[in-house]
Amino acid sequence: MQENLFTLINIYLQKVEFCVAEFQKTFGDIYPIKAWRDNLIARTGQLNHGLSYEFHGIGCTFLLNDEYFVDFDFTPDLGHNGFDLWRLKQFVLDNNDVNITKLYPDIDLLERDFHQALSNHRIMPIAHSRLFRLNQDKATATAVYT
Repeated sequence: MQENLFTLINIYLQKVEFCVAEFQKTFGDIYPIKAWRDNLIARTGQLNHGLSYEFHGIGCTFLLNDEYFVDFDFTPDLGHNGFDLWRLKQFVLDNNDVNITKLYPDIDLLERDFHQALSNHRIMPIAHSRLFRLNQDKATATAVYT
């Protein structure tokens, strides 16, 4: 059921947004990955409320109390609103939140929903990237997760 996919994507993107906001509360309004590459901040560090970060390649993994929280890549337009199938799978498989894992108890269904949403143009590739974004014209789910 593709609506589960859009709920999952929205939860994922909300977690990413939360992490980036916490990062910016600590370091100010900087582009995080550029600051790391320019040696202005460390590759790994601690933020507020047990949240820590670890930069990698073109992205960042956030841990909450030393457990997996969310992993994402920055988009070519300096954003953080992209996703891919691998990250969504990891988000489900490595997450202890039952509200997330119950969306896809069968990870193969996540793959099928992702590819169907792509073929239906409900998700779209981000130019010059391996990431995807929601097609706001076709994606109707606006799940809010707190």
